[in-house]
Amino acid sequence: MSEFPKITLLVSGKQDIFPQDYDNLTLIQETTDSPAEFFNAHMEDKETLYGFMSAQDNFNVSNAVTSIVEKLTYHTLIGGVYCDNMITIDTINMKRQFLPSFHPNLLTSRLLFNIPLFFKPTTHRFNKHLTHMYFYDMWLKLIPSVMFMHIPQPLITSLIDSSPQLVEELKIIQNALS
Repeated sequence: MSEFPKITLLVSGKQDIFPQDYDNLTLIQETTDSPAEFFNAHMEDKETLYGFMSAQDNFNVSNAVTSIVEKLTYHTLIGGVYCDNMITIDTINMKRQFLPSFHPNLLTSRLLFNIPLFFKPTTHRFNKHLTHMYFYDMWLKLIPSVMFMHIPQPLITSLIDSSPQLVEELKIIQNALS
């Protein structure tokens, strides 16, 4: 790639991000706002690509952002990218999981958590009323109008969130799927 497009990576939570070898990456981290409000407040630049990760996510390799940007800029019709994830269920167990899946039965499984998103600028915004399921909500908003490319490599590791509020938000997402 001759010129590196700008990508802004928004991370809800303070953590050390696995160093990336991408030249035009801006990292913004926030711990005070709700994640959805934080993400929405930073989605203003129409010239940048966006990555959204929660505090439970991290890159597995130093060229993850490069791989993501190459897919996002491969064709003008491509509006988003997702990759396989390594899921940490506890401190020892790691499992490769192909994501996303929009099958309602999978949404009730124990492998329910936020999906890191990478996409081009959009007018859609994250639902600030959802504490946990705002990533799924955004996927559902984007799918009718955006072509997503899959990277069949586990570039990101994610931890599972088991908050009690997740059950209520799951009902909202399941209703959107039915």
